[in-house]
Amino acid sequence: MIERLFEQALGETLLHKKAVEKMLAGLKVLPLPADNGNTLSWDDVLIYPTLRNLTMVKGLVIPAHVSHYIQAIAALTGTHTYYDRAI
Repeated sequence: MIERLFEQALGETLLHKKAVEKMLAGLKVLPLPADNGNTLSWDDVLIYPTLRNLTMVKGLVIPAHVSHYIQAIAALTGTHTYYDRAI
């Protein structure tokens, strides 16, 4: 998807992390499931997997409101994040 060899992409980690952190910082406050009677919306179904996968990036700065959202959806769905296995 980024049209680079793995080795090249790995060498550009800081560049990619900065781009993702900028995108995350621009996310508006996400409605929590508790605001919807603890039910998932289609937005949750579409955005949560991507945000959850980003928890495997060691040292990625995830804004507090996004982290709170990830934790709330993880609890509701019984899934785990990757913070403890981040590389």
